[in-house]
Amino acid sequence: MKNWKLTAAIATTAVLTATFAYLYGTEDKNAAAPADNTTAASEPAKPMDWSFLPDVVASYGDKKITKEDFIKNIEDIISAAPNNGGRPPINSDIIKAIAPKIINTIIDKRILLDIAKSEGITPSSGLVFEEFDEILKTAPKEETEKFDTALKAKNSSIEQYKKELAENKMAQEDAAINRWVKTKIQASISVTDADVKKYYDENQDAFTKPETVNASHVLVKSGESQEEIDAAKKKCEKIKSDIDSGKSTFEGAAEEFSDCPSGKKAKGNLGNFGRGDMVKEFEDTAFGMKPGEMSGPVKTRYGYHIIRVESRNEKGIAPYANVSAQIDVYLKQRATNDAIKVILDKKKAELGVKINIAEEKTGEAPQITPTPPEKTAPSEPAKQE
Repeated sequence: MKNWKLTAAIATTAVLTATFAYLYGTEDKNAAAPADNTTAASEPAKPMDWSFLPDVVASYGDKKITKEDFIKNIEDIISAAPNNGGRPPINSDIIKAIAPKIINTIIDKRILLDIAKSEGITPSSGLVFEEFDEILKTAPKEETEKFDTALKAKNSSIEQYKKELAENKMAQEDAAINRWVKTKIQASISVTDADVKKYYDENQDAFTKPETVNASHVLVKSGESQEEIDAAKKKCEKIKSDIDSGKSTFEGAAEEFSDCPSGKKAKGNLGNFGRGDMVKEFEDTAFGMKPGEMSGPVKTRYGYHIIRVESRNEKGIAPYANVSAQIDVYLKQRATNDAIKVILDKKKAELGVKINIAEEKTGEAPQITPTPPEKTAPSEPAKQE
């Protein structure tokens, strides 16, 4: 499922960068594994090939979007993003594949910006500050922490990034559009308790919590030769023996011996995970144990694990009280998107929008399609593979 994370949302206040969120916004759930200390050789960046673009990529009314305009927008988006999350760099093939979506988004943005300006909402650095701070206040704590970590990795900070962002013309325009959406569209949208309850009752599958296990492990990484595999198993058996005899604690063994980052970071704890999140041998063992039980050495492609189950969460439907606030936000955002789409469809028909690159779909609102409230399993730490 494509998720719109704070990193990108703040970068350009959720208009043009929505296109890249569509492509890059997923995060993988990986099996528990040791950190791979080897770094793949970085390939030299290839120069962008813009030859697929016509001189005028689109027109609407008496206005046009030139090849130069398109390229400038792409460059602004790339420069605004603080971190690509380790994903492949943006390249010409990717841009070409999503060019129609980007062009539609540029047109939508320009139309909405004109509307905002006509109603007295002018782009400014002050508006960016206000919108930025509001996002930070309402964003989940874990998202702000991820965003802060990404910036620190680049020797920056949230405050420094905010100041730089406030001087970005594109961010100022996006902030103006967001302000217009909130004051002119969202302010008139009402969702009742009955609407929320109806959605909950009619979409029970969306609120089904899967069975999960909270487990800790000690990993002894093994090589590929039989001698290395035997040595790893022997070491794992010794660690378990010391835990069983009371010579060491599970947490202490994880901190001292585990080859998984969870050892030192969380005393071996992997948090909650569901079926399919871990390699099969690990999963089968963990889901076959009761809370408090500890396994013997379990062989996976990463080596040998000692697994201890901390707790289990059985499959069930999330209580209405736990998800009603999420549903309320979702329904309001969906209604907002629908209202914006109606406005844009009308304006674009009046202006006679023409796109000079074959496109798969037209008329999309620039607001990010709201993701329906998800299963409410506890937040999980990333599992490394």
